[in-house]
Amino acid sequence: MMQKITEITRRSIFDIFLNGIDLDWGFETEHICYKYYGRVKEIEFLGKLYNLKQLPSTDERFKNAEEDIQQHTVNYSDYQEGWVFEDKRFELLSGQDQTFLEFLCMVFQPTVRDEKKQWREFLNRINQLLRVDGYELYSTKEILEVYEWRESGSDFFPFSQLHETEIQARSLSFVLKYKVRKQISALFNKYNTSVKQVDKNGEEYWMTLSDCIFSKLSKFYTPKCYDEQDNYVETDSIEKFILKSSPFCVFDAIELCEKYNIIFADMTDSVEEAYAKEHIVASGFDNTTVGYGHLNAYGHELLAQCIYDAPKIWGATF
Repeated sequence: MMQKITEITRRSIFDIFLNGIDLDWGFETEHICYKYYGRVKEIEFLGKLYNLKQLPSTDERFKNAEEDIQQHTVNYSDYQEGWVFEDKRFELLSGQDQTFLEFLCMVFQPTVRDEKKQWREFLNRINQLLRVDGYELYSTKEILEVYEWRESGSDFFPFSQLHETEIQARSLSFVLKYKVRKQISALFNKYNTSVKQVDKNGEEYWMTLSDCIFSKLSKFYTPKCYDEQDNYVETDSIEKFILKSSPFCVFDAIELCEKYNIIFADMTDSVEEAYAKEHIVASGFDNTTVGYGHLNAYGHELLAQCIYDAPKIWGATF
């Protein structure tokens, strides 16, 4: 099996379990932590994936990994937190993708995960990282939520979620001017047509473009906007979402339009000009292939300008 999952991604996922994550609630930030072995003992978790009696011990006093781990994590807690991530016996840092993915799936299985903790937040954050390398964890049974892994392919994944960490740390920032937001909102209203959908039984039905966008985004986060009191509240209004939400969420909605064959602006000339004049590449990031995938910060600036200029090109007014 291929090793598509990079060391950067693996270490970033290890860091999530070791250091926790920050949740931004608008006016305050909550830091949460979660142990990968959930509500079971570490040795029990590893025993679900590995035959510990067949693995060697790193302590010469014991004949196998099971006795070794029992001594150092149960009898005495003298193994450093996260020791397993770089232990070569478990092949998590440099082993095959399948080994790493099966480990992560076990973290979120009903028999392991701690329902009293916010494990879904960790699942979402881990999926953000995995999708960069072409994988994702998904639930195969709706009631119990049993998790397996699959290749994520080219399906939509929001830019705002893919780079949530950088956005929260303000290492990735962007201002979307109100006049541009108004222009985008007008275009959404103009092209808010009905879109054919197909349910899991193969039955066709119709939804408006805005309902499709909210339905898709809701799988990743709750669409919100700022109200008159500057509270960040849930919304089902595409106009309020465009005018008063995070600029990165606005770009999520715009990128979704392409999935439904609604193209607000052709960026080809702008992208080519930016590269020719300033060697700026509008797509790709440090940990992905340059020139491919999601628009980066430069690309979003170009997109905003293209959308603002589009009516001038069409000779339209709103």
